[in-house]
Amino acid sequence: MGAAMNPLGDFASSVGQLGNQMGSMLFTPFQVLTGSSTRTDKGTPHVIANSWTSPRHRLADRIFYNLSERDEQQISDLFRDTEPTQGSIVLVPASQEDPLIPYPDAVSLLEDHAHREKVGAVSVAGVGSSVYGAVGLARDVANATGLSIAAIVAGYGMDDLMYEAMGGWFCMREVNQWEFISEQMRAGLAATVGVMGALPEIEIWDSAGAGPDLATAKALLRDGRLPNLKLVVGHSKGNLVLSGALGELVCEKAHMHLSEIEIVLFSAISALPSDVGRRQTQIIGMLDGLGWTNSRIGIPFKPVPGAMHHLNRKLPLHLDAEAELAELWKTKAAPASASTASARSVAGR
Repeated sequence: MGAAMNPLGDFASSVGQLGNQMGSMLFTPFQVLTGSSTRTDKGTPHVIANSWTSPRHRLADRIFYNLSERDEQQISDLFRDTEPTQGSIVLVPASQEDPLIPYPDAVSLLEDHAHREKVGAVSVAGVGSSVYGAVGLARDVANATGLSIAAIVAGYGMDDLMYEAMGGWFCMREVNQWEFISEQMRAGLAATVGVMGALPEIEIWDSAGAGPDLATAKALLRDGRLPNLKLVVGHSKGNLVLSGALGELVCEKAHMHLSEIEIVLFSAISALPSDVGRRQTQIIGMLDGLGWTNSRIGIPFKPVPGAMHHLNRKLPLHLDAEAELAELWKTKAAPASASTASARSVAGR
C-alpha cells in the first residue's frame, strides 16, 4: 500500500525548501550567486565599472526568471563592453539553437525587415529587470508558443531596485487607479482641445516621464509594424508598461491592427482597453503578496493556487508561466470568452 498523502507536510516541506534556497542565495559568496564574472582594471572607465556592477544585475533576475546557461552566455558575450539601455530590444528566436539579436531601439528592429517579419510576440519583464530578465521571460514565451520574441529591456537590474522597483511594486495599484480616473477625463479633454489643434501637445504631455520601455512598446504595437504579431506578454511592472502603451495608443486613436492578438499578463492585474486583442488573460498566484498589492480591482483573472510572484521553476511556489502559456496557446482558437469563463474578479476577493 502506498504512503498516505500529507498535504500539510508537503506544504511545510516546500516552504522549508524555499527558505533553504533563499538562505543559500543570501549567504553564498557573491560571485557564486550572480554567476561567473571577470573583473578588470583596464580599459575605459565604463568597461571597468561594468565589469564590477554587471554581476549585481543578475541577482534579481536569477530569483524571478528562468535563464538558461546558453542564453546567459550569449548575453555576456553580446554586452561584454556595454550595458543595454532601458527600452532596447533583444530578439529571442523560437529555437534555442539560434543566436540572440540585440537592437538599441525600436527603429533598429523595424528597419531590419528580415527579422521584423519573424517576430510573433512582444514581452516586457518586471520591475528593474535587466536584459537577463527580459531574455528569461521571453525564453519561457518562446518555449511555450514556438514564436520568436521581441523582448523589451525594462530596466538595469539591481541598479533600479531602490528607486524603481519599490515604486513599481508598491505604487502600481495607485497608478492603476489614477489611470482609471484619467481614462474618464481623456475623451472630454480630447474633444475640447481637438477643435483648437492642441491634441498633439496633449498626447506628448500624457507620455512625458513614462520611460523608454513604454515608448518602445508603443512603437512596436502601432500600425501593424510587426505584421506577424500574435501575442503580447507582461510580468509584474511589465504589465503596467503594456497597459500604458495600449491605453495611450487608444487615446491617440492610433492605427493598431491588434484585434486578433492574445494578451497575457502575469502577477499584477492591470487595466487594459477593452477593445484591444481577441482575448485578454490575466494570471496571478494566490500567494503573490506583491502582485495583489499592485493589482487593479474589478478585472477578471485566473488564480493559481500555491504560487508566488516569481516565475523561476527552480524555486518552490513558483508561477509556471511557460506551462500557463502553453495551455493557453493550445486553446487560442477557442472563443474569446473562454479565457474568463472560470476567472474570478479581484473585487470579489
